[in-house]
Amino acid sequence: MKKTIRSLQNQEHLQKQKMLESQGSLEHIDNDSEKDKWENKMHASLNHLILCHSVLSKMIL
Repeated sequence: MKKTIRSLQNQEHLQKQKMLESQGSLEHIDNDSEKDKWENKMHASLNHLILCHSVLSKMIL
């Protein structure tokens, strides 16, 4: 159980890091379809992050 929580926390941290690192890259994308793909990936990552956070919160409580 603790390993699962730790694993989810690590995954959450890595995703936050990825999102922070890639925030600046949006400005360099000229092609609209590439920008849309990037935004879709970010939304998917954010949704996954929210889900992990929700699961972690429920496990801790």
